[in-house]
This record gives sequence, C-alpha cells and structure tokens, in this order.
Amino acid sequence: MLRSLPPSIAALRQPGAAILRHLTSEQGHGRFGGLAETVGLWIERSRTRRALVFLDDRQLEDLGLTRADQRQEGSKPFWRT
Repeated sequence: MLRSLPPSIAALRQPGAAILRHLTSEQGHGRFGGLAETVGLWIERSRTRRALVFLDDRQLEDLGLTRADQRQEGSKPFWRT
C-alpha cells in the first residue's frame, strides 16, 4: 500500500488540485463537481504513478515499497485504483 509521498513528488499534484478547485468553485458554479472530482483524482493518480516510476531504492524504502510494488503501481492506468 502506498504511503504519503515526499514533498518534491507530492508537489506534482498541485495542477490537478487547481483544476478541481476551479470547477467546484462559485466561478465554476459547482455544476461539474462530481466530474471535476473524478478528473482531479485521475490527474493526481497519473502524476503520482509517473513520479513513482523514477524513485530510487532509498526513496522506495522510505515509502515502504519494493521494486515490484513500484512496477505494479506504475503500470496501472489512471482510472484504476
């Protein structure tokens, strides 16, 4: 199971969060709240999984992951949990 990512990798999630905030805000009229939430989640998963592939052994160990975990999680499509 994945634990929280180091700050340098977690920062990659910010653009997706900004899109989600806009679409669910007053400006976005909240009309697309469910869709925006789903798209935001997909963006977060995609960025996190791409970043995970580039972690070295020390970073994986810090997260409690193995190379097998890295390959398995990194190969999943963005829509799969």
